Amino acid sequence: MVKTLLILNGHISHGLWQWVCWRHLQAHIKPDAVLGQGIGALNGWLIATGQHEKGDKLWQKARRDQFYRPRWPLGMAARWVLNKAGLGPQLQSVCSGRPLRRTIKKMVGSVFTYEVPFYCSKSNLSTGVASWLLSPGDQVWRDLYASAAVPGLYEPARFNGQEWITGAACMSRPLAYGVKTWGASLERVYVISSVPKKALARPKGGTRLEDIVEHSSLRMMDDLHRMDLLLAERAWPALDVQLIAPPESLGSPQSFNAALLHNRSSLASQYIRAYIAEHLE
Repeated sequence: MVKTLLILNGHISHGLWQWVCWRHLQAHIKPDAVLGQGIGALNGWLIATGQHEKGDKLWQKARRDQFYRPRWPLGMAARWVLNKAGLGPQLQSVCSGRPLRRTIKKMVGSVFTYEVPFYCSKSNLSTGVASWLLSPGDQVWRDLYASAAVPGLYEPARFNGQEWITGAACMSRPLAYGVKTWGASLERVYVISSVPKKALARPKGGTRLEDIVEHSSLRMMDDLHRMDLLLAERAWPALDVQLIAPPESLGSPQSFNAALLHNRSSLASQYIRAYIAEHLE
């Protein structure tokens, strides 16, 4: 029976904010199930399998090259020309997904035992349908990568003869899925999101191509996230939904310099301590 549900969603570099929030909340809430979307899929998997030390190590020493490897503009142009000439595959992303896949596979390792049920969302490009089911055993890393594979930023995950990207691309709404699955017993939902409570502003000029692509997907996830909360409030007014999200934008999605990461960690700690003091103590 699932009474308390934990939902995590957000983008790659904002995963630190999400993880710090969870580490403070951990002593106060005990989820019966975990849903993950975007980088929340990896963080959710770490939580559901009890791999907290791995999560600490990942986010305390996070580097940009663990998640992003932008493609060279000349290389993208060459691939476009070859594709048009029928001599190569279509260019699908401005970044290579190899570093992200490598990071996720390293985190997963040989751990396949769950302390609580876990699900992550991904979208099937062939059918246009979102799925929350996990691949068996050592193939789960593919689901975690697919959930974080923002269209245009990373190439799709390819397995079972199909291509998969983040669940948000097919309007996959975690809160709605949780209520649909466990509505009869569900009492409280904690949503830890890196999507700010204040609507995202447009990126400023002079931004890298990969920043623009990811910011566009952030706005898509922002709109979907707000719609999920609004519909849940109207459809299930008795359900206690606790939103834990930054009051404003956390900055450039792909910024991984030490000062900014420290600032995000400090911001998360201050925010979540205030939240705990007000709601959980």
